[in-house]
Amino acid sequence: METKSDKSLLTPRDIGRSDLFIEDLGKYQILVQTWINKLEKQVKETPHDNSQLKFGKILEYLLHHNFQQIGFKNAKFNPLNSKDDYWEDPFHEWKRTESGLQVIKYAYRIYFTGINSDSEDLGANTNVKILYLTTITNEGLIAFSFEDKIEPIDFNLFKELAIHLEVKSDAWSHLINFEETLKSTSNAHLISQILGLILYLNINPDCGDDIFYKMFSLLEKSTDDAFNSTIVALLKDTPEYENKVVTFIRNNLINYTENEIHTRGKLFKLSTNNINSLISEMREAKALQEQHNKVHQERELKKDLIEAIDEYLDWRKNHKTTKGYQRDTGTFSWLRHFTNFGKNRATALKSALQNAEDLDSIGTILHAHFNSNSRLNNHSLDSYLVRSLYEKNNNFKSLFNFEHISYEKNKDSKAIRNIIKDSFLEQIKHVDDEPNTPTLSNKTKIGLNVTKIPESEREENILAILTVLNNDELLKNKDDTIPAIIEEIREIVGKLDSSKEEEIVDAIIDIKTKIADCSDSIDNEHALNIIEAFNIPDGNFKKIRAALAVDKEIKHIMDSISGTALQNKIDL
Repeated sequence: METKSDKSLLTPRDIGRSDLFIEDLGKYQILVQTWINKLEKQVKETPHDNSQLKFGKILEYLLHHNFQQIGFKNAKFNPLNSKDDYWEDPFHEWKRTESGLQVIKYAYRIYFTGINSDSEDLGANTNVKILYLTTITNEGLIAFSFEDKIEPIDFNLFKELAIHLEVKSDAWSHLINFEETLKSTSNAHLISQILGLILYLNINPDCGDDIFYKMFSLLEKSTDDAFNSTIVALLKDTPEYENKVVTFIRNNLINYTENEIHTRGKLFKLSTNNINSLISEMREAKALQEQHNKVHQERELKKDLIEAIDEYLDWRKNHKTTKGYQRDTGTFSWLRHFTNFGKNRATALKSALQNAEDLDSIGTILHAHFNSNSRLNNHSLDSYLVRSLYEKNNNFKSLFNFEHISYEKNKDSKAIRNIIKDSFLEQIKHVDDEPNTPTLSNKTKIGLNVTKIPESEREENILAILTVLNNDELLKNKDDTIPAIIEEIREIVGKLDSSKEEEIVDAIIDIKTKIADCSDSIDNEHALNIIEAFNIPDGNFKKIRAALAVDKEIKHIMDSISGTALQNKIDL
């Protein structure tokens, strides 16, 4: 008798095995039989396609559920000794009929791990993992292997399976009668994935919110409005449905436009209040991201300019004065390049940029530098600065953009230098920059923003932020010290009680005051992001956390504390 299996799969010799008798499958008997019959048929129709020799989480759940109910009375744990075949036939017998021998199957055979013969209560063990399933047919034995995903289900199979589930819902009945509509749909693959998720949700209601998030993601892409509406009507009967949708959209908020949130609100039947709240949060999140990007690009601009000055100073060290240089090139060139005059001018510019606090001050310094027309000025230094502005433009493109300038090496360097410099000076005039200085917010506004957040959420946000503040390795300066302002913020946040709203308001204002008075030199970008987040106007800890989430490392730490990391992954 031929065995049909994926030859690349080898079962462990000490794997547990047991027959699952069909008559013991209980309320899922017909459903399981129907599904396995369908799998057998697919294997017969496509005998060379090993992808058909798979079953997923839904069938595994049904088998596991019944296995737990029935127990492990028939389980075997002795090593498999067969040299020729490691699959065992499930219990069956043959009956001779007019058309020949026909198999009568009484059981399916499952192969599992996670338990052994020494376990005290085999039936109560929940660690069992079913890896393989064998079934007997007239043509021979078929072995299916477990695939760790929820199976897509075409509509014909879904209808055959769904009628055996007791779901009290008009939407469920409506869904079963959708067959004719779906035959002509252009997104059948998406719908088969959704149907698989819906079936899994209805046989395993405790499967977790990630199933909902996967469905929401697929519904966003599905183009069958009538089908989508039926699925949403079915989902709306589940507890906390609107909260699940709001969480799903919120986790991807920065990627949505206002119109897209309206569209999704309509698709998922969200209340107007929730839609408006999400739009408001989206605007705030994008404003925070824009602010973060701007501050980050200011830092990049400052860093790139200082690096350009250092490159110039290194160039000076490697070009020593030779006898006769002054006579050949002129006094001014000699003064600019090979005396302390040129070096001091570059060093003074570097010092001024290091002390610059924001884009305004950087612009003022460079404006004064480039507009000085003294013949003693070092134009080679300017060349280093201008080249850095042009070549590293992607680091700060939202502040200054030189894409319109075509630059070719070995051309007139003085002319192109002047074009870039003039463009930079012109763009400085149009920078509408708000000074990046701490803002002491109105206590009443902060109070309103604090009190509108539920206490449980306040506690979660405070804990997530405190965990970041306590991460010394993340926040150290280059000299391995923790910035004093970070230690002060950490101490204040560490004493907070999420139930005491007035203390939270006072703490936020206290932190803002300390930031305003801070003159520390901080070279850790994560620490700077924390200071920037606490400095947002009228912030509460939810807003502060949202501002910090722009920093990917900080976001990962906060998500691991709150348990939302799984929600941010939609692994289909």
